[in-house]
Amino acid sequence: MVLPVSKDGNTLHQKVQENQKKPKRSFKEAMNRSEAKPQAPRWSVFDFPQHKQTSNFRRERPKDKTSSEHVQGRAENRSDIRSVSQESQEISAISELSPAMEELLNHMENYLSIESQNGVSTTELILELPDPYGQFHGTVIQIDHYDTHPHSFNVLLMSPDTTAVDDLTAHLPTLLKALQTKLEHFQVNLLPPAFTKYEKPESLRKINQTERGEKKGEQKTEKIERNPFLN
Repeated sequence: MVLPVSKDGNTLHQKVQENQKKPKRSFKEAMNRSEAKPQAPRWSVFDFPQHKQTSNFRRERPKDKTSSEHVQGRAENRSDIRSVSQESQEISAISELSPAMEELLNHMENYLSIESQNGVSTTELILELPDPYGQFHGTVIQIDHYDTHPHSFNVLLMSPDTTAVDDLTAHLPTLLKALQTKLEHFQVNLLPPAFTKYEKPESLRKINQTERGEKKGEQKTEKIERNPFLN
């Protein structure tokens, strides 16, 4: 087998071997090319905008949520939110009362009871009214409140007098409008008045004169529960 010969007298196989032995570039040139090029710092989208303008940016470690400073700051924020929510729910007080309403309130003796069970609060207010409001004597105002609807109330009027029930039914739209005007931040559901049997509360029964005297160094007294908002 005869191999082809080039012009300088070397065979093609010898030419290939010579080219393989000769390095194409020096070691120094290879190292210079392999050096990493300086790159500008890259910013992440999660970095804070105010830190992008500084050259010496240092990522800070997240604060410990269990630290005393963090817990104290969180408590202060909650107190601020609570105070704002309480201020937003405040209702303007009644500045003026009509003479008839003022006279009615002065003659009222109220028995107030509040019961709460399984997220349902029931408030009962029993009116003790002398003449000329005798027909409303013993009227019960029942207010039901559910924890699932904190800004809603159901109001039921019950009276042992059929005449009072008829009068309350006739003026029910006017009463509902007045409640919605004064309690504009709440939803009031006024139920139709109902008839009920009147039973005087034990705490409102007058004590006999004989029971008020001292007996064996002890004086019997009976607690009278009244509406704290009325004198």
